[in-house]
Amino acid sequence: TGLLPALALLSLVACGAADTTAPGPQPGYAKVVHAIANAGAVTVLVDTSVTLATGFTPGSVSPTANFQYHGLRAGTRRVRVLTAAGAAAIDASIPVEAGRFYTLIAAGTAGGT
Repeated sequence: TGLLPALALLSLVACGAADTTAPGPQPGYAKVVHAIANAGAVTVLVDTSVTLATGFTPGSVSPTANFQYHGLRAGTRRVRVLTAAGAAAIDASIPVEAGRFYTLIAAGTAGGT
């Protein structure tokens, strides 16, 4: 359909592990930067059921502009960036480690090769 962009979905580890003495599984943490200039507003989903952002415009940081993070279950997570028409601009799997902080950058051009 020509909607798969030539883009990079990058995860950058910014900080070390959290307190491992707390009971139960520890989450990983992520924020998303929308840098696909021609994609317009998008929705960012994790594992098809967790919405990280809706109506997310180019140049935005999710969840908020003050750089807070979303908690994500540790393990391999499926991240999809959907256009307003519902087409997947990005569909990728990323590893999420407990206690780590990630910045996911959706970049490139929708419709690229």
